[in-house]
Amino acid sequence: MFNCFFVTDLPTETSMTADPANTTVLRESNLVLNCSTDANPDAHVYHYYLNGDLIGNSSSGVFNTTVMADGVYTCVPINTVGTGDNATVSITVVSELHLTCF
Repeated sequence: MFNCFFVTDLPTETSMTADPANTTVLRESNLVLNCSTDANPDAHVYHYYLNGDLIGNSSSGVFNTTVMADGVYTCVPINTVGTGDNATVSITVVSELHLTCF
């Protein structure tokens, strides 16, 4: 007789990168957030928050958004075991500069 074990784990070691990698971005520019985690089974949904408010979900870990304000973006991975560790990226928004020459 054999005893078999299937180990399941919450998502851990979550990390998130932003594209562009610079954390100062132009208002209304596109921002791509890429969240990854170690989990068994794999994370099936990633929740994305801006300053604590839910802004969207992704099943792949990739999330596209238009940057409108400064803030902390947070990724929270979830698998069938539960909610895992989160990861954050802080973004500073700047407005386009207009120069006037005389």
